[in-house]
Amino acid sequence: MKRAWTVALLSLLLLPLVPTCAEAGAWLQKKNGGYVKISYATFRSSTGFDQNGNTVDLNDGTSSGDYTDISFNTYLEYGLHDKLTLIANVPIKQASKAGERSIGLGDLTAGLRTPVLSGPVVLSVSSCVKVPLYTQSQFAAPSLGTANVDGDFRVLVGRSFWPIPGYGTAEVGYRRRGGFADQIIYSAEIGGTFAKRVDAQIRIANPNFGDQDFVNLGGGLAIKAGEISITFDAIHTVSGKNTAKGTYLGAGISHSW
Repeated sequence: MKRAWTVALLSLLLLPLVPTCAEAGAWLQKKNGGYVKISYATFRSSTGFDQNGNTVDLNDGTSSGDYTDISFNTYLEYGLHDKLTLIANVPIKQASKAGERSIGLGDLTAGLRTPVLSGPVVLSVSSCVKVPLYTQSQFAAPSLGTANVDGDFRVLVGRSFWPIPGYGTAEVGYRRRGGFADQIIYSAEIGGTFAKRVDAQIRIANPNFGDQDFVNLGGGLAIKAGEISITFDAIHTVSGKNTAKGTYLGAGISHSW
């Protein structure tokens, strides 16, 4: 029973950690403009949160060894129109647990973002669908994902603090899940530009609500050279239920045009 709980927990874990429909906040890309980010990320955990939010050891004798996940993500935003931005993300993942390993494409996430209000405060909405690109069962050990199709709808708000080189953005949404409880999702981010070529952000998010509930807190750094940026991210699971406990570390390169 505990083994089954561990496998199910890990199969649900990492989707919220990779880039999603909210990478650029509430703002849209201009027509034919875009943003692409290719990143490498790692996650390792030997502990988790149970259904009551208590920390538990994932190495229970029948399922020994830390859980690890390595992924390469390609995230894209492209302006189909000044008022319509295409969003897409595709990961290549390797998940390992108890001497078993799974490698392959993860879940394709794709959707659209459109504006509602413009001005000092930007308001937009987006809708995305997540489609598994693998035939693996969600109960495989370890799985590359939930093996179900999900869809979500989000409302996003953003504000630039210009002439101060900073911004704030937040979102709230509803995710319809195949095979699991639906979720309320939210996140917030504040960031700015320092020393002309360095961007920094602080983020908090609760990606899930229902059978899996957790709060992530993290930050990012981007070193810019023209339209190219080198990015670094760190996200830690500070609390939760039915999820693993650990820190996501990522690095990547992005280009905007």
